Amino acid sequence: MLNDQKSDSLVFKNFIDLDEHESQRILDIRNDEDVRKWMNNDSIISLENHINYIEKLKIDKSKCYVVMLKDNDIIGSIYLVDIVPNESAVFGFYTNPKYFKTNFGIQVFYFGLSYFIKQFSLKKITGSYFKDNHAAALLNLSLGYKISGYSVMNNRESVEIELITSDWEFGLSLKEIFNRIILFKKRSL
Repeated sequence: MLNDQKSDSLVFKNFIDLDEHESQRILDIRNDEDVRKWMNNDSIISLENHINYIEKLKIDKSKCYVVMLKDNDIIGSIYLVDIVPNESAVFGFYTNPKYFKTNFGIQVFYFGLSYFIKQFSLKKITGSYFKDNHAAALLNLSLGYKISGYSVMNNRESVEIELITSDWEFGLSLKEIFNRIILFKKRSL
């Protein structure tokens, strides 16, 4: 589906193209407690289940999972589920916890979402975050997502969001992204 792609110094690599080491590494990141606590499925995933899931991704065109690398190090993962080509999908991402408190989470989100919008010609992207995930709220809402509803997932309040991709601004620098986040935060206080 998607081959290795480069965007500046970031490399996007489909899960189905990962070698054994990369596959194990992304599983370790996904299973890290600080990542899992923000996932819809916060259970630890076994290596066997992970490998089986990747095998299913080879034929399931309604899902796409991609690792993002910088200097050959995994900085995070982006994914789409419920893909309707040229229409819509549900977006999610997570960052390698060793890069928490850096700007890599912002890069994974912004450049990953830009990548998927272009690759799949999507018109609308939906997603969600747990209401107590203030960093996700700030990032999503400052970069164009709108709140579309509320729900409960795993006994936690969840905020449903959507982005009309014609409103998405491609090619922003990190400085421009930070400025938008700061401005949104000031307006929200």
